[in-house]
Amino acid sequence: MASIGGTFHPEDAPEPDGEFAPLPAGDYMAQIVESDVKDTKTGDGKRLNLQLEIMSGPYANRKVFDGLNISNPSAQAQGIALRQLAAITTALGLPSIDDSEELHFKPLMIRLKVKNDPAYGPKNEVSRYMPVGGGRASAPPADKATPRGDARSTGNGGSAASSPPPTQGGSNRPWKRPGAAA
Repeated sequence: MASIGGTFHPEDAPEPDGEFAPLPAGDYMAQIVESDVKDTKTGDGKRLNLQLEIMSGPYANRKVFDGLNISNPSAQAQGIALRQLAAITTALGLPSIDDSEELHFKPLMIRLKVKNDPAYGPKNEVSRYMPVGGGRASAPPADKATPRGDARSTGNGGSAASSPPPTQGGSNRPWKRPGAAA
């Protein structure tokens, strides 16, 4: 047994600060900071799980999550995921990738919407990936259909984060942030 140094009363716990409330719908500059590939719950596919971090504005450093069914028995689910992955690589200006880490620490714009999940309540969902500054980054050949977008607000009442220029070299690795020791 271990003493906790006094008596704990649940009513003494602080109120939640809203940190886990979904972000308002809109466009945000973000970067992928973590990724992994796992088997789907049913075990018959693969899912690319992404953790994104908002890079600027009042929601800087907040996390958003997305999962892409890159291998799935449902051709429709797999097609949606592969189109999203194509949008990510295009937004980052990458002609191809072999490892999901190639997507890390490069700025891109994401469009968030708020979806009501019956089990968990309101949550964010990434509905679009776009290059920073709008337009189209050069990557896949012109005959590939990829989403186009810009960094303006969606006009749906959500707030859009301002888009400061990306850091030098497009990297925003924590150890290369301004003021960090080299």
